[in-house]
Amino acid sequence: NQDIQLVSKKLVAFFKDAQQRAISQDGGEQWGVSSDNVVSANDAGYMFNGATFDNAELTMGLPNSVEFSDPSDGTVRDVVFAKITGLHGSAATVIIRLKSDTSTTKTITINAQGTIQEN
Repeated sequence: NQDIQLVSKKLVAFFKDAQQRAISQDGGEQWGVSSDNVVSANDAGYMFNGATFDNAELTMGLPNSVEFSDPSDGTVRDVVFAKITGLHGSAATVIIRLKSDTSTTKTITINAQGTIQEN
């Protein structure tokens, strides 16, 4: 499905943008992405600066056809990249799926070395 392919590529770019902002110390801060699986609305990713999500600098809403499956309903996953190195420190994954066919998934993986990829 084209929707999930496009969303997966956009999410990878969103994570890489946050990582690059951390490497360049944009605002003198580390940067991260908060993946929010909202129960009663469309899921979204929020880019933020600082150690924890407080305020979204940029938002990437998922289309009606795609949702997060990991993090699960009603939960959030924050991935924070260190200043200068852009490292996350531990592996993290975010999984999206089609609402119409929940077996169709894409996994975004951020490894401890900072590599961001989709599977």
